[in-house]
Amino acid sequence: MPTTWESVNRLEGSTLHTLKLNKPFTVVEVTENRIWVMPQSGSGKRRGMLRDRLELIAAWEAHSDDLRQRVQETYKDSRNASYYAAVAHAIRG
Repeated sequence: MPTTWESVNRLEGSTLHTLKLNKPFTVVEVTENRIWVMPQSGSGKRRGMLRDRLELIAAWEAHSDDLRQRVQETYKDSRNASYYAAVAHAIRG
């Protein structure tokens, strides 16, 4: 079974969708400590997410409907809650 980060690496180049609003975004790069995504609408700026946060979120046992909300509550400083939740959901299957 692949590790969480191996699963994240396999998403590079993939288009995913946010869980609540179904907005598409692309996983544009995965580095040793960060994943970079780019929304397909809006400003077009890349958004970075930290590996340690994503691995922790992926381990949560929250249902996909609750995942984004839990990310927002846990990481109030993050503007990427929807992306963290969508990536975590994608790698959890």
